[in-house]
Amino acid sequence: MIPSNCPNCSARLELNDDGTCDHCGVDVTVMANEPLAGGSTDAAVVSPLAPDEGIALIRRADPAFDPAGFERRAEQAFLALGQAWQDRDREAARPLMSPGLHKSWSANVQMFVDEHKRNVLEGMRVDSLAPVKVVHGNAFDALTVRFTATWISYEVDERTDRVIAGDRTPQSFTEFFTFQRSVDARTTDGRFDWVLSRLQREADYAASADRSMRRG
Repeated sequence: MIPSNCPNCSARLELNDDGTCDHCGVDVTVMANEPLAGGSTDAAVVSPLAPDEGIALIRRADPAFDPAGFERRAEQAFLALGQAWQDRDREAARPLMSPGLHKSWSANVQMFVDEHKRNVLEGMRVDSLAPVKVVHGNAFDALTVRFTATWISYEVDERTDRVIAGDRTPQSFTEFFTFQRSVDARTTDGRFDWVLSRLQREADYAASADRSMRRG
């Protein structure tokens, strides 16, 4: 689940792929104690926490939350999304993502379809993962995970089956996935009630962190 309302504009919350509200444009996952609409502030808009501190707060509100179990399911989501990207399967990705992220991700998939291209991903594996940032507020929880992974990635023209980009050399890479759920959600029967609200490459994550520090 994702929070039903934006803590800034109170509209139904639909996140863009950069973590901003689709209605008012406010970054609800990293904005730190900034004035809300009308000049007020809200405890739902908070500074990011260190992983241990943030996870401890989540577990205080939701004692059944299992960090190790979360990491296992996050890894499954990472691999499933890679498979959906390779297959250009927008429906397979839908349950994993917030509506805003799925919309932009699907647009990228459609571009590959229109250009008769397929991104082949071979031997994808997760080498390591670790939570790096937590937001715990009145409206939502957001947990950012750093993935270090390896794959063979190349693009194929599906009309000729010819490789048009990349090669068959294994490559290591780092990406940051931010998972989000309603703050009043509770872990039940192992159900994974987090959705992916943001995807960032390493350079994009570093730039976002730098902007947050300057704003703070």
